[in-house]
Amino acid sequence: MAIELKDIAKYLTKTEEDPLKVRIDADASLVVIAHNGMKFRFSGDQIAKAEQALKLKTPAAPKERDGAKERDGAKPKPKSTSKTPEAKVASKPAQKPPSKPAKPAS
Repeated sequence: MAIELKDIAKYLTKTEEDPLKVRIDADASLVVIAHNGMKFRFSGDQIAKAEQALKLKTPAAPKERDGAKERDGAKPKPKSTSKTPEAKVASKPAQKPPSKPAKPAS
């Protein structure tokens, strides 16, 4: 099972919502327009780490021993109901460079 770009985008933006748009730029960066309209850009390293994390997170197909899945009486574990928090983007206001004090006239 291949991991889709939208799944990588959802992982990187820390949301459950599908992104509005996802594309790969020429420099191998991933550009994501999130469901709320915010634009994100991720490097190739970030994409590789997310892909690896998703591969580890995705469970492999369960192996059945001679069809004994139900016979063992094992109950499936309940899924977690916690939601992933929304991506927080910190923005700093533009800071002006400190002004130099005026030189006294001589």
